[in-house]
Amino acid sequence: MSYYGEKGKFSFRDNFCEETDIPEIGELAEFGKLLGSLFRRIAVGTDSMLRIPELYVIAGGIAKSGSDVFVMNDVMPVFRYGIKLAECECGVYLCGKEKLRLIFFDRFGINMPESTMQKIYSHKSAEKLNKSGKITCLDHIDGLYINSVKDTIPEKFRGNAVVSCGNRRISDIWRNFFSSETGDIIFQISEDGTRVNCYSTDFGFISYERLILAYSLVLWKRGEKVILPADFHYAGEEIAKSINAGYAYRNISNHSEVYKQKFTFDSLFLCTGLMNCGQSIYDAIRKIPPFYTAKREINADFSMREPERTILTTDGKIKLSKSGKNRITLTVQSMNMEISAELCGKWERLILEKNRK
Repeated sequence: MSYYGEKGKFSFRDNFCEETDIPEIGELAEFGKLLGSLFRRIAVGTDSMLRIPELYVIAGGIAKSGSDVFVMNDVMPVFRYGIKLAECECGVYLCGKEKLRLIFFDRFGINMPESTMQKIYSHKSAEKLNKSGKITCLDHIDGLYINSVKDTIPEKFRGNAVVSCGNRRISDIWRNFFSSETGDIIFQISEDGTRVNCYSTDFGFISYERLILAYSLVLWKRGEKVILPADFHYAGEEIAKSINAGYAYRNISNHSEVYKQKFTFDSLFLCTGLMNCGQSIYDAIRKIPPFYTAKREINADFSMREPERTILTTDGKIKLSKSGKNRITLTVQSMNMEISAELCGKWERLILEKNRK
């Protein structure tokens, strides 16, 4: 989903919304009431001390609407695991250093589907109920999350890899599985823990998308069907067809299958799975052809008619999507790095030229 409009002072985009102006306390509480009138059990979380006051204001609004709230002050991967653990219908994660950003997840801890985000945008809060919901704080979810990953690997597993992350709490979780000082593989994890890139002495840089495809190949060899992310590079589809393997793209109807596989939305599960698949990461990487993605955010005064537009060319795939008020995200996928950069530059110029007219 791309930009649909504004609800109060929030700009809805993809599976998150961010403030367009600094919201007042009352507006945050009303936003909580709106969510509570849509979902009966909601998880709210953050790992930022800056966002804790806002978290409890939203939680209070949710409870006032009659819904139950489960508060988790933990990093995002642990929070996403906690949504399913607490049997919630929805998860809302607060982050952002300058602008407040609310990230939405469904009951599986997977990015909220477009249809549900549209429902949130168009919904009106119900009248106040006589009975308020409960606010429950859930602690020590990180230990349960770690154990859930350990259940999928041998008891004595400890991958010989270096962990690098700017978020100490994320690093501490990963170091339950990977050594932190030695190894010819370095896992570079994003600060929110949702993505990981790899640096290898043999292969150099290995992107998150290539790691996903490497594990997809492992599952395809076992005869399993793989659910790829909806916006994944078309190289995944090409590889699946070349080996006659089963694949599908993520949509609202197959999130239960995505949750069972986990590796396309849980970076730790992806990397422990790759290091415990019976072969080296390099064996799988060697079989993946080169592919590249170029992406740019462009400010534009004009508005796209559709939320998204995809153009297929002989050289690659171009996707334009509304990414906020007066913003367009340009994404180019190709099997050649130079072509990706050239196409991205060409379409950026076309958009800017249209913007000047």
